[in-house]
Amino acid sequence: FQCDIYGETDALMLKDSQYHPETGDVTNLELMRVSRDVKMTVSIPIVLEGESIGASEGGLITQATSTIEIECLPTDVPENLMADISTLELNSAMTAADLVLPADVSLVSPEDTTIVTCNPPKAEVEPEPELVEGEEGVEGEDGEQAEGEAADGAVSLHISEPTRLG
Repeated sequence: FQCDIYGETDALMLKDSQYHPETGDVTNLELMRVSRDVKMTVSIPIVLEGESIGASEGGLITQATSTIEIECLPTDVPENLMADISTLELNSAMTAADLVLPADVSLVSPEDTTIVTCNPPKAEVEPEPELVEGEEGVEGEDGEQAEGEAADGAVSLHISEPTRLG
């Protein structure tokens, strides 16, 4: 936007804002003077859109990067970049090079910056059944089992009731 300062009109851009934690009211605005004909580097948010093919197959979507650095004229700065993840398959990723940038906007962040991934959920490990006192465990190859040791080599412990000291 433009601001008249001491009789001169300057182009300004909002650099940062701070809000009151309870009321949400603006408490501070930080403005930056810009030249309309000089490109500048800015960091803008990435918004994911669409339903991923991988997610519909049970995959988990993880956004690895929420902002990206771009270069453009102050008048061409987009509010955000939309990342269409509808073609994202299971075990795949979208990088900064895959983003569709508006005209007159160029990417500054490395092209191999990971934006979002779709990975299969981690397999849940089923807990091994606990032996109840009096039950016999699985025997080893020779038919014997060392005292206090399960067939798989794990050590089993017996915990007795706590004893209260004096």
